[in-house]
Amino acid sequence: MRTKNNRIFLSKEQRSELQEIVTNGKHPAKKIRRANILLLLDENRPPVKKQKEIAEICHTSETTVRTVAMQFNKNGFESLNRKKRIEPPIKPIVTKEVEAEILAINRSEPPKGHRRWTLSLTAKRLIELNIVPTISRDTVGRALKRRLKATSD
Repeated sequence: MRTKNNRIFLSKEQRSELQEIVTNGKHPAKKIRRANILLLLDENRPPVKKQKEIAEICHTSETTVRTVAMQFNKNGFESLNRKKRIEPPIKPIVTKEVEAEILAINRSEPPKGHRRWTLSLTAKRLIELNIVPTISRDTVGRALKRRLKATSD
């Protein structure tokens, strides 16, 4: 027996929209799987399958079937979409302040014995000045390239 939170009754419009998602092929796999689960959960179209059967058909778990149903009842079609992150999982090393330091270092006099600042020298200098804990020469190069591209536009 399904609880009140995970019983799905789709209207004709909702059902056709879900059918479009499933058959179109232009959506992420997760969205298509959720749409399939909702179509199978629809109690307006008999025979109604059990959640365990739906999980097997959709190659997922019963918990996922239950969660999709609860989220759909709570948020509607918005529950099919991916949740956007508020912050990136890894904070960027090169912020505007670090980028400004990279430019300042590259415009200053190079160390003795060198004609110019190399990417490796710039990376070492950033670490020596405790601007960043670690940074690779590739990251320094990308920051300079981004800055040069921004100034040329």
